[in-house]
Amino acid sequence: MKKLLLLFTVLSLMSCSTKQPESISNNLISNPSFEDANGFSFQDWNGALTSSSTDTPSNGGSYALQIKPAGLQLEPPHEGYAETLVTGLQGAITLHFSCDVKVNSTSLIPGYIRILKENQNGVRTEISNINFNNTQWQNISFNINTVLDQTGSLVIHFSAGANEQSGLGTILFDNVTLTN
Repeated sequence: MKKLLLLFTVLSLMSCSTKQPESISNNLISNPSFEDANGFSFQDWNGALTSSSTDTPSNGGSYALQIKPAGLQLEPPHEGYAETLVTGLQGAITLHFSCDVKVNSTSLIPGYIRILKENQNGVRTEISNINFNNTQWQNISFNINTVLDQTGSLVIHFSAGANEQSGLGTILFDNVTLTN
């Protein structure tokens, strides 16, 4: 009887433990899927002309980030964009970036992913720049090699750019990962 009780206790404890997939637990991006228990979330990101979309990749959750292009005006915003900072990295680093992306078929311009480093004075230097115009969900993945000083940050910058008719078309992003 004691062995049966012990076995039951061990099995109960094992079923209660949860382990996140390694790619998520090592992810340096806060809020990589743009959602939380309450629905769409833009927490830990900032930007302009952003909203949620229920058009998500097959491995996505319920929401993706949707960005509209800005119009060609003199006043900001000059682009529809979203970005997040990754801090706490220094020295020579190699990271792997991955993101699911899609361009709404009515968009006249491609979407952009820019990886930048920012120094303590706010000066930004571009490390990578990728554009895409796929109308089906596609994963974009690449390695980042750079050197950061102790006060530097990485900036993950998504853009829908600008066009003559503000808001024509949308660019979608989901499942953002940055791992080392």
